[in-house]
Amino acid sequence: MYKRVLAAGIALAMGLLGVVSPSRAAPLHQWRSVITYPEPGMTVGGIVEIKGIATHARFDSYQVRYAPGTNVVADTAWVDIVMLVPNPVDNGVLCTWDTTTVSDGPYVLALAVWGLEDADNPHLHFIEHVVVDNSSFVPSPAPTVESAPAATVPAGPTVTLPSIVQPPTSTPRSSAEPEAGEAIGTFTPTPESEEPGLALDTSMWQDAFCTGGLITVMLFLLWGLYMMAKASIRWYMRGQGPPRK
Repeated sequence: MYKRVLAAGIALAMGLLGVVSPSRAAPLHQWRSVITYPEPGMTVGGIVEIKGIATHARFDSYQVRYAPGTNVVADTAWVDIVMLVPNPVDNGVLCTWDTTTVSDGPYVLALAVWGLEDADNPHLHFIEHVVVDNSSFVPSPAPTVESAPAATVPAGPTVTLPSIVQPPTSTPRSSAEPEAGEAIGTFTPTPESEEPGLALDTSMWQDAFCTGGLITVMLFLLWGLYMMAKASIRWYMRGQGPPRK
């Protein structure tokens, strides 16, 4: 009895350890290399988004190629669309393929996924017989959003405002306003030799010189008359004095 209880307890404990222990978790996929769009036999055109899965437990890179033909053969001439993409993709866009750069016809797509330990042995996936037909391919139009009609506002009664006329006012003439006949917007520089206060008026100097000469001559004449009058008075006084014995 005790042995059965002990065995059941051990089994239950191991089951619980198996649930909570990370090492007991379900293992993830080691790698996945799948092209989900376009599908085999599909007709495409224009810019095509190639979608799929490119994952690896030790992911290194992935590569997408195309080649003309309906299926893969030994001498298929591959052309790279993208190569050595370092980021894994899980149900997303692997790359975009511009089909307008190739001729219309069937093509084969290939996806290669590399891991760090299997650089010489990529994991491959092929999509055969993808038809490119740009001549008849019409992309689906974008949905149009109808705009709501603009709300109309009923017109109200027309109100006429009285016009206000201001009385005319006299405008004083600015001191900077040019006189009649005066040129506006022109400026004639004055030469340095003709600046105010520096010009020499020779006629003024001549008049002053003549006036000074006349005053000098008159002063000399007055002084001469004074000396003559003084000498005459002395001579007269001497003649009126008492005679000498």
